Amino acid sequence: MPFEPLGTDEPLEESASPRRNSDFESQLMGGCFTILGGSLAIFLLTWWPFVVFDTLSTAGLMKAIGFAAVPALIVGVVITRMVKLAGAVAFAAGMFVGAMFLFLNLNMKFIGINSPDMAQAEYPEAWGWIVPLAWFLAGLCVMLFAYGNPSKTSEGDD
Repeated sequence: MPFEPLGTDEPLEESASPRRNSDFESQLMGGCFTILGGSLAIFLLTWWPFVVFDTLSTAGLMKAIGFAAVPALIVGVVITRMVKLAGAVAFAAGMFVGAMFLFLNLNMKFIGINSPDMAQAEYPEAWGWIVPLAWFLAGLCVMLFAYGNPSKTSEGDD
């Protein structure tokens, strides 16, 4: 029979601990959970200062943006550096959701602009779209800087 084993008594050389490659489904689930958790963390870091500080004054708004930007950008850079593409997507998604929160929060301050009973914001109404746009674009620039050149990194180094 042509396909029978040789039946020799020589030991076969096998590696002591073969490296187990993770399958596609576990890599996909890991990436999805990274995107979910990372974007949620970036959003929560964007959200909490607007609950703590009074954002009707320009100084309060700048303080809230400062307290939100520093940890959100640091966590985003760390996630992007550690998890590569899934981290970069999580960072961009978190910054986008944070920008939408900023847009809705700042424009809500101007809903009752003609109502004498509501407290009015000190900053101009145009900040309702300029601040969220600047937030998102700054996050994208930091994300692209942290991600670097994907052609220089090989996927086998993970």
